[in-house]
Amino acid sequence: MSAVKEMKTVTAATTSSKVHPLDQLSGDEIIQVATIARQAKPEIDFVFNTITLKEPKKEVMLSYLGWDNSRPRVTQVEREALVVALEKKTMECFKGLVSLPCIDNVIQSHQILSVSCFNEIRLG
Repeated sequence: MSAVKEMKTVTAATTSSKVHPLDQLSGDEIIQVATIARQAKPEIDFVFNTITLKEPKKEVMLSYLGWDNSRPRVTQVEREALVVALEKKTMECFKGLVSLPCIDNVIQSHQILSVSCFNEIRLG
């Protein structure tokens, strides 16, 4: 329980080094995503099943890598994290998507197994 309380109060700073769009999430990014998910629904006590990188679309990566010359080259790819969490009391399953460049933005979210869910929310 104390580890959960610590995780809620951690403020993580990401490094400014360039991250490849397919690099795994850093520890700081995972902590930030978990914090945002908890802030989106503070009344629910979550256990996280998965926090992982959602891979960018193939078309975006082809442009980023310079392999698609039919349109302007993409120089920055938005990273997104897929979150799967369970509510401790009911074990209801929630799924959400968090945009990492705008780490305060839950861009898409819905519950898998029951009626209520994270609301689409913009924090901050």
